[in-house]
Amino acid sequence: MPWLIARYVASEFLRFFLLLLAAFVMMILVGNVFSNLSDIFTSWEAFLRFWQETALQLPQILELVVPVTVLLATIACFGALNKTSEVAAMSASGIGGWILVGPILLLTLVIGGINYSLQHYATPWMMQNWTQQETQKRLPSLWRLGGADQLYHIGVRTRSNEVRRVTLFRWETEPYRLKERTNLGRGRLQDQYWQFSRVEQSFFEGAGMLVLENKETALPLNEFPSVNLTQSRDPHHLPLEQVYQEAIRLSREGQDVSRYWVELHQKFAYIVALVVMVLIGFALSASHDRRGTTAESLALSCLLGIVFWMLNQIFLALGSTGYLAPWFAAWGSSLIFLTLATGLLIKNRL
Repeated sequence: MPWLIARYVASEFLRFFLLLLAAFVMMILVGNVFSNLSDIFTSWEAFLRFWQETALQLPQILELVVPVTVLLATIACFGALNKTSEVAAMSASGIGGWILVGPILLLTLVIGGINYSLQHYATPWMMQNWTQQETQKRLPSLWRLGGADQLYHIGVRTRSNEVRRVTLFRWETEPYRLKERTNLGRGRLQDQYWQFSRVEQSFFEGAGMLVLENKETALPLNEFPSVNLTQSRDPHHLPLEQVYQEAIRLSREGQDVSRYWVELHQKFAYIVALVVMVLIGFALSASHDRRGTTAESLALSCLLGIVFWMLNQIFLALGSTGYLAPWFAAWGSSLIFLTLATGLLIKNRL
């Protein structure tokens, strides 16, 4: 019997969730179509490009609307069950509220997993295959620390294990002054070292400068900073393990990795946020259905969903710029709403 009831509750929740999600996505897509109507039908290529760009935006749209959709679907599900007195009948047969909300929580974890797959596998695939190849090949120049007194500027990177227009700066601290500038020209990655050609070294001694030219020079891998020779990916679309590895690698090179740590925490916090939305929806539906005001709980849930989204985006932005600790930037909004959910559950004795 409990298994049949769990399946029934899960199917009811899933029905409302898919309907609400389709409504949200359709509203956004229709608005996008009408705002670009003059450009869509100029040519067949423009028509295809528009829908490719729309497909690229779809995972991001889903990520934003899924939390509020889960909240609304939970309230709609229990509102419908209360309207037909099914919850009362289940309670009379000894089935408590937590048994009813259990299958919804499991479905929420599945929804979070699907969203994770879209963000970290489907989106990168679409970006790699659908975006302009010229855009993918452009790699920005880099500044890298090579040691306590070394700074590298890498002007050009290619996918053929080659760098060009590399400049090395060395300085001394007492007194603070530049003591060497080396133009490394073109470098190619070998098995255990970088081989550079057209090397020009400039040493600054007093008021003069000594220039030495070498045809070739080799730098061991541990003396030249690690560089990415492929198109960099947004950490938001990197799987957990890759985000962690990139954060460790970039931090060793002296770069700011606040955004990477924020994204690492956010991948866990997002799943928890969906669970929190289910708990809030369950508490609101129980509270308002006793007074026959399901519409009020739906309106309140929309407001809470908007507040959660705004608060979460503000926290993430502050964490990425270093104004908030990464863990709090990712978990802050979820913790605040978990406190709200706990208060509502205690108040309604659930």
